[in-house]
Amino acid sequence: LMGNALIIKPSEHTSLSTLRIGEILAPHIPPGLIQVLTGGRPVGEAIVGHRDIKRITLTGGKNAALAFYRIAAESGHIKDFTFELGGKNPMVIYPDADAEKAFTSAVHGMNFYQTAGQSCGSTSRIFIHRSLYEEAKAAIKTACEAIRIGEPQDPDTLMAGLSTPQQFEKTMHYIEVSKREGLPLLTGGARLTTPPFDKGFYVPPTVFCDVTREHTLFREEVFGPVLALIPWDDEAQMLADINAVKYGLTASVWTASLDTAMEFARRVDSGTVWINGSSKHFPGFGFAGQKDSGLGQEETLEELVSFTQLKAVHYFGAEGRKNVEIRLI
Repeated sequence: LMGNALIIKPSEHTSLSTLRIGEILAPHIPPGLIQVLTGGRPVGEAIVGHRDIKRITLTGGKNAALAFYRIAAESGHIKDFTFELGGKNPMVIYPDADAEKAFTSAVHGMNFYQTAGQSCGSTSRIFIHRSLYEEAKAAIKTACEAIRIGEPQDPDTLMAGLSTPQQFEKTMHYIEVSKREGLPLLTGGARLTTPPFDKGFYVPPTVFCDVTREHTLFREEVFGPVLALIPWDDEAQMLADINAVKYGLTASVWTASLDTAMEFARRVDSGTVWINGSSKHFPGFGFAGQKDSGLGQEETLEELVSFTQLKAVHYFGAEGRKNVEIRLI
C-alpha cells in the first residue's frame, strides 16, 4: 500500500486463494515487494513482534486484537493497528418498509450465498415490526430453503459448507443452545449428512424465531449460517436492545421515511449503516466498526494515508520562512 512492501498472512485454513494471488502478481512486481507468509499463530506473532513492521491490519476476532496489543507491548515496539473484528449486526424493518425487498435483503444480508454466513458483516439479527412479523417469517423461510447447497466447484451451488471443523462445531453449538433455550426453529437446524454432504461440514440456512435480549443467540456472534428473527413494537426499546450487545460493526434499516432512517443511523452503535440495502461496499467509502467490532477505517483514502508517515519540515532562509509537510512511505 502507498508504495510500501507488503506482507500478507492469510488464515492457515484458507491460504490457497491468497497464494494464487501472489503467483499472479509475482511476474509484474519487484521480487519481495509483496510476500505471502502462511502458517499458524507463530507466524502471526513473529510479524506483530518484528521491530521493522510498524503498520498492521487485522481481520479477525477480539482475542486476536488483544493479543496483537500484548505482543507489540512485550516486544517493546510501537505499532499502528487497524482492526476489523466481529459483529452481531442488526437489520431493522419498519412497518412502512417495502416488505418484499426488505425480506429478500434479510436473507441477502446474512451472506449465506458468499460465505455460508461466515462474515463479520452479516446482518444476523432481523428486527421486524410486529405488523410484518408473520409475513416476514414465511418469506424468509421460503427464501432460505430455496438456496441451493452444494460443492464449491459446482457452478450451480449458491452456498457451500463451513470452512473448518472448529467453525462447524461452533455453529452446531449455538444451534443446540438455541434449541435448549426454547427458541422456535423456522428452518434448518441440522447438519446435512446424505451424499455428497457426508464429506463436508454442510449446515443449511438456519432461522430461529422470537429471539429476545435474554437469549444467547441475541448476544453472541455465531459466524455461521444462523439467523435470529426478533419482533418489535416499541422503537425506543428496539434501539436499546440493538445497542445492548458489545458489537457495533454494521446495521441496516428498511423504511420509506428518510427522517426515520437518518435518525436510526444517528442512534445505532454501528460504524457502517445501510438504508434500504445491505452488505454492499463502495470504493473509497469507509467501512468501520465501533465498540468491540474494530478500530480505524478501512477502504478509504484515510486508510491509504495511514500507511505513510507525516513529517513537518520548517525552512528558514534569506527569502523568509517556508513550512511544508511531507509524507514518507
